[in-house]
Amino acid sequence: MASRIRRSFSSQRAGTPDVWTRTIAFVRISPAGKYFAVGVIRERHTERVHQALLDAENREPEEEVELKVFNENFVAFASLMQSSREPWPVLSDTGELRVFSIGKERWRIVENTWDRQRRVLVQCRSSCVPKVVTMSQGLLFVVGCDRSQTGKWYRMVGSEGKSILKGWSSSQEIERIAIANASGNTFAIGITTATSSLADEVFRGTDLESQRIGVYDSRTGHPLLGIRFPSPVPTTQTFSLSPTGNILAVLTKDKVALYKVPPTQARSGLGNTNSGP
Repeated sequence: MASRIRRSFSSQRAGTPDVWTRTIAFVRISPAGKYFAVGVIRERHTERVHQALLDAENREPEEEVELKVFNENFVAFASLMQSSREPWPVLSDTGELRVFSIGKERWRIVENTWDRQRRVLVQCRSSCVPKVVTMSQGLLFVVGCDRSQTGKWYRMVGSEGKSILKGWSSSQEIERIAIANASGNTFAIGITTATSSLADEVFRGTDLESQRIGVYDSRTGHPLLGIRFPSPVPTTQTFSLSPTGNILAVLTKDKVALYKVPPTQARSGLGNTNSGP
């Protein structure tokens, strides 16, 4: 998909000016790669005014972002304008997800489908805006903050809106990454632990103490495999599942380690997986 996007950028630049010739704010791709959204910045200010606002506010000035959604044939079928300070869109294989406040520390995650349907997926409590990641076969990974702000809870939610797995991690656990295999029958969650609490989640590689990764059955949430290793690589993504979900690949400092995942009927104790909120 990435290479096709680059080729499209190049071909569009050779023709008439359009969305591809302006500054790109983001590209978001649906789990199955059938849709992708591109946000391009429309500058509101001259260069001089832009710099003055940057100096005064100590952050990038608010701009307009033109958001276009394309299908796998690179045909645009939806377009809208939004502020550059709004969250980037989260795409599912059937639409776009939005997070709405419905009261104090109460949130609703809604899917607006491409055929103009609206569906409530999750309602939850969190002292911060929940983060949402979509995966294959309708799986949804949601991370929120507990009331004391000392840690974060996480949930894996199935396509029917029911929680498959709940967990909680302390402020020393600074990163929570979830992936699923292509068929969606297994998923993996990786949590990185720091040597001490890092409130603002800004860290150096030497701050990373260990990482634990668990692989689970998507139907039941039962653990299939659990590993833990010290001094993880300081990068966003360090592990991946094979398309069939039977192999877990983990990037370490000097190699890629492969682990065989037991069949989904098997169960094994993972440890350190606590009941969420």
